[in-house]
Amino acid sequence: MDSNELSGAARSTGGKVQATVGDVVGDAKSQVQGRINDAVGQAQQAYGAVRDQAGDMAEQAQDFVDTVRSRTREQPIAAILIAAGLGYLIGRIRHWL
Repeated sequence: MDSNELSGAARSTGGKVQATVGDVVGDAKSQVQGRINDAVGQAQQAYGAVRDQAGDMAEQAQDFVDTVRSRTREQPIAAILIAAGLGYLIGRIRHWL
């Protein structure tokens, strides 16, 4: 869990409490500030979640690249044949369009 997610959750919860207290007391300024803090906290939580997911995706992409590199080193002829076949197919598709 990202630190932005934790900070955002805390700010959102604090904002909800502040808005509720403002509702009970009848303080419009506290109500508005509480709702703003809640919204900012939720946005910060979302940012942290997206950042965390992006990091996970980057790790998966790096793992894939490492796998392709090791397989290419282990079987260079197969890698050349696959690359040539893909090049041919891309050329044919481009020709059809």
